[in-house]
Amino acid sequence: MSIWHSTCPFGGGHTTDSDPSTRGWKYRGQGKDEYVLVLGRKGMKGCMSAIFLSDYLEVAVYDELTPIELSRALETRSAYADAYVRTSPTPGWALPLIQQIEREGSV
Repeated sequence: MSIWHSTCPFGGGHTTDSDPSTRGWKYRGQGKDEYVLVLGRKGMKGCMSAIFLSDYLEVAVYDELTPIELSRALETRSAYADAYVRTSPTPGWALPLIQQIEREGSV
């Protein structure tokens, strides 16, 4: 089981309008033991990666990368984030970041 299963990045109890997956957002674990989570919309710039650090998440935001570009860059350790955000691993933790990326193109 992935370490990300319990964090539920999108939370729950959504309407069709408020569910990020209806707007193309997806997430998946990457790397050994799925240590890194990649979130984004297929083919669209503006995505994120997240890792657990102690009792919080460190989220890196990439304004100019698509999720597949980010995945490749993470494999070669050549990804450079535009912003970093610390957040609690509570259900729905990604929603404010997703809303900001959709609204402004960046965090």
